[in-house]
Amino acid sequence: MALLAEQNLVIKVTVENGKIKCGDVGGNLKVKGKKADNSPLLVTWVSDDSPQRPFRLKFGPLYEASNWWPFQGTAVPETDPLVSHPFTVNNDDADCKYSVVIAGVPELDPVIIVEKKP
Repeated sequence: MALLAEQNLVIKVTVENGKIKCGDVGGNLKVKGKKADNSPLLVTWVSDDSPQRPFRLKFGPLYEASNWWPFQGTAVPETDPLVSHPFTVNNDDADCKYSVVIAGVPELDPVIIVEKKP
């Protein structure tokens, strides 16, 4: 079942024991397209290391599907290296694979699944 969030989501990105840790569930997201109050859901990935490490996000289709971009606006296959990456979720069914990239650390490849809110 997808999470129907009450508030915006913040996913903390850290490096522990030479591996990227992304959020409480390894960076995998399964969410409804809007918050419980029907407002847009903002998801922000943020570096939680001290000092903060810049990181990139690379996005792509999970399956061969025409609707893989789960956020508002034009698809961004790869972000610039920053310490924070905010995106507003679309209220459309979408499946997206993404990678978290930090220089010198193996990539982490979680998944985003957005289910349209009825």
